[in-house]
Amino acid sequence: MKILIVEDDFSLALEIEMYLKSLGYTNIAVTDNGKKAIKEVESGGYGLLIVDVNLNGDFSGIDVVNKIADKTIPVIFITMLKDEKTFQEAMLTSPSGFLIKPFDKVTLQSCIDRVFDLKEKQMEKLEIKSVVLEDSFFVKQNDVLKRIEFDDILWIEADGNYIELHLDDKRYATKMSLTKVEQKIDAPYFVRAHKKFLINIKKIDSIPSSSELIINGRNIPIGSKFRSALLKKIEAVDY
Repeated sequence: MKILIVEDDFSLALEIEMYLKSLGYTNIAVTDNGKKAIKEVESGGYGLLIVDVNLNGDFSGIDVVNKIADKTIPVIFITMLKDEKTFQEAMLTSPSGFLIKPFDKVTLQSCIDRVFDLKEKQMEKLEIKSVVLEDSFFVKQNDVLKRIEFDDILWIEADGNYIELHLDDKRYATKMSLTKVEQKIDAPYFVRAHKKFLINIKKIDSIPSSSELIINGRNIPIGSKFRSALLKKIEAVDY
């Protein structure tokens, strides 16, 4: 998961980055400026923003969150308990969580866990049915069968016991292994890029390096185990 820290206190930003790395998060960017933060988020691929409410400069942390186009990215605000007015203003942006200064690594991890537990509960839980057509399959949503076209899927990502189906404007989750759904989608343009990612190669925007590709602004890792087969598939598929 790609995380952006927006914090103008150098010492605190460094401390948060160190905490995150010790917790296993490695894809981390840091900026101390609101305008830069907005531009960075627009570059795509971020799964979490950790933003200090009180930033120096033209944009506060609240301004940053209000101006970001993608409102689906979870936001954790950093604030001080005594700043009640700013806290209430921050609440109006519907953040996913708050970190009250000072905090430690355990508090940070607990906040991140709560954010993504809530995110999972809010996502639509769909059951992929065994009925699979040549170019689509049906999913069960609130007792109604909904057809999902293979062409509409950008990528499918494993997330614990669930998989997430990413479309242009929607994201669905269902309790199923990535291997099982890979077997159901019998289409030549779907291929594993990584142990956690099954991608639609027709949706690839670019491949900036041998270790990652980009779809719809999202950086997706390419596992060394899958790299050769992926490149061969890209060359072989008739678009």
